[in-house]
Amino acid sequence: MKTNLLAGALAAVLAVPSLLAAQGGAGGFALDESIASGATFDKAEFRLWLPEKVPSVRAVLVLVPGSNGDGRSMAQDSVWQAFATAHDLALVACR
Repeated sequence: MKTNLLAGALAAVLAVPSLLAAQGGAGGFALDESIASGATFDKAEFRLWLPEKVPSVRAVLVLVPGSNGDGRSMAQDSVWQAFATAHDLALVACR
């Protein structure tokens, strides 16, 4: 099941870069997504952040705070965003 959740988050990363120009905003593009509870999990919530001026994403950095933690705010952290921008990365943070 965890593989399916991660695959969904990564699919979102691949589908969204074309929206950067339309949704750029200050510093980047953010997208929140969640899926319904399943048999083996209660919450599955994600935040995707893409740097504003990256021509293509080289990799995805997945931020996970630990068991039952909500790490979605980590994608809005200026330190993680600067790292992602410097290395052409997308950020995906999980709850």
